[in-house]
Amino acid sequence: MSANNSSKANKDAALHSLLAGGSQKEAAEAAGVNRRTLHRWLKDEKFAAQLENLRDQRSARVSNKIADAQETAVDTLKTISSDPDQRGADRIKASQLLLEPILAFGSSVPRTEFIASMQDVTEE
Repeated sequence: MSANNSSKANKDAALHSLLAGGSQKEAAEAAGVNRRTLHRWLKDEKFAAQLENLRDQRSARVSNKIADAQETAVDTLKTISSDPDQRGADRIKASQLLLEPILAFGSSVPRTEFIASMQDVTEE
């Protein structure tokens, strides 16, 4: 392996360790370099930009997973709240969970009044 390939492999190991939440000491150890070398890499614009880009990519992936999970959760709650075969209490709870974020940001109807009206509807 050439010195350049070795250096790239070392930098990749350091990046991977830092992305995984490792300390700078752990990243230097993973890369097989001393901490001064890692500090020099971190000051290098290209290396720092690569680390920032990888962090941004990871954040985007996590955000997408959270959005997908939220969508699934809302679909599940909608199904439960509208299923006449579900217990009334479960339908009410599902409706509350769906509407809580809306009610938290303000509404002309007080929360307790709204919940009481939901209970009346599901008991009919």
